[in-house]
Amino acid sequence: MTVITPQRKSTVEPLNILLIEDDQGDRDLALAYLKADRSHLYQVTWAESLEVGLEKLHQASFDAIIVDLVLPDSRGVSTAAKICAQSQGIPVIVSSYFDENALATKVIELGAQDYLAKDHMDDITLGQTIHRAIARVKHHTADVAGVRSQAPLTAERQQLQTDIQRLESATATIQALSAQTLDLNTLRQQLIATLSQECRSPATVILLATSTLKTYEQQLEDGQYLSHLQRIEAAVQQLMRLIDNALTLKQAHSQTSLAPIQPINLQHLGQTVISQIQTTIAPSLTLNVLGDCTAVCLDQRTTEQILVQLLTNAVRYSDSSTSVDVTLQCSTRWVKIQVSDQGQGIPVAEQSQIFDAFYRASNVQDLRGAGLGLTIVKALVDLCDGRITLDSIVDEGTTVTVQLPISR
Repeated sequence: MTVITPQRKSTVEPLNILLIEDDQGDRDLALAYLKADRSHLYQVTWAESLEVGLEKLHQASFDAIIVDLVLPDSRGVSTAAKICAQSQGIPVIVSSYFDENALATKVIELGAQDYLAKDHMDDITLGQTIHRAIARVKHHTADVAGVRSQAPLTAERQQLQTDIQRLESATATIQALSAQTLDLNTLRQQLIATLSQECRSPATVILLATSTLKTYEQQLEDGQYLSHLQRIEAAVQQLMRLIDNALTLKQAHSQTSLAPIQPINLQHLGQTVISQIQTTIAPSLTLNVLGDCTAVCLDQRTTEQILVQLLTNAVRYSDSSTSVDVTLQCSTRWVKIQVSDQGQGIPVAEQSQIFDAFYRASNVQDLRGAGLGLTIVKALVDLCDGRITLDSIVDEGTTVTVQLPISR
């Protein structure tokens, strides 16, 4: 724990701030911004993890809490949910490097008073955000107190209100679980229908090829015999890919957290995946690395699946005479994976649906595919509390960018 009190002469009591931030550079920057605020005093208690922050929260009194969204022991919106659940009415301000309205809305729904993107933080915005959050809580408390004073509730009415609130909460939980179950059932039905259709073609190839081998084994020349074996092998590989994709999608939707994360060599992983996918008939694959990607804390299996799906998708919809560029960019806070192809592109009107399961763009209906590739990527990215964007122009190509937070 570090306690820093600005040295200014003032009769005003300083505001006690709990800063939960694992990055020392970001911590020092926040302290510098608060010290630069000439109109207010702050006393800052620093905690480098959520666990330590919660301990400090129960040991002292604070006027506001500032918490980073990605911590060593907690990541993503679950961090906001945990701190808000134990904030005891203290205003919570969530900060991160992700500047997204959807993320801000989500953390506020979970109970945070405000969301502040670190890229937009300065000595003015940080102070304003703190005081705005404190004012909101005080205003809400005053409103509640006013209502209570105007209409005192009897013990029976209080108990009734509590029971109603519990019933409403239970109903909302049941509805959420019901919706989740319906979504999973729909997904399961779609998987069965799509796999049945997609498996029919390779299964037919295997049946015809094996029938030919059994019937005409003695008449076939070595080259013809080998050709039928290769067709069987290719069909089996196609079936295995379909099964793997279905299992990956199911796991991504049912999994709620990642395994303990260790540093991985992302540059080597990228080279390995490229060598697996690169064939003589595929577009040329090039790897560009920005920053030090030799030891980054990411879930290796999930990251590998993201790379495989992105590259497989790019190769499938690109001509062999074109190229696919893979860029890995690593910083201390996040990793960016970008895959750009020169393929058929996606019509603008359909881009909002392209991450939906089994959806395939209208201009690629003549090509085989289950429409699961980008759906799997999106599910895996969501599991990592990352984000994914897509830029595409018909007949020019598509660029998919994935940004993943680094655990420390």
